[in-house]
Amino acid sequence: MLIAAGLDARRSHINSVLPWPASIIGLSLNLVGMGIFSWSLRENRFFSSVVRIQTYRGHAVCNTGPYSLVRHPGYTGMIVGTIGLPQLFMSVWSAVPALLFVLIPVVRTGLEDRVLKAELSGYREYCETTRYRLVPGIW
Repeated sequence: MLIAAGLDARRSHINSVLPWPASIIGLSLNLVGMGIFSWSLRENRFFSSVVRIQTYRGHAVCNTGPYSLVRHPGYTGMIVGTIGLPQLFMSVWSAVPALLFVLIPVVRTGLEDRVLKAELSGYREYCETTRYRLVPGIW
């Protein structure tokens, strides 16, 4: 995204640079995304960058805070923040890698759900009560 934004700024005579109010929207989205991510990190003491069952720590399902709304709120925060970056950079072309990056957590939620359903006690029941992966009421 940074490379695309830099190249876009260098070639700004093509008029692909977004107007300055977009930067305020991008900053707002980025801050909201970081807030959601941070809330998720704070709420779930088993939050990890890798999918693993931490049996030695008494790993249990977290269903409080943002986890009562969606099963993967950390990824929701990452996606919201990433969507804001092209506007923050004021670059149309940086939206291409941003959208490609958004696909990663979308795919990962499916893979992560599969592992957690198979290995974490109570996760299947949690999936029944918290139906949505990333966006409440949608998906």
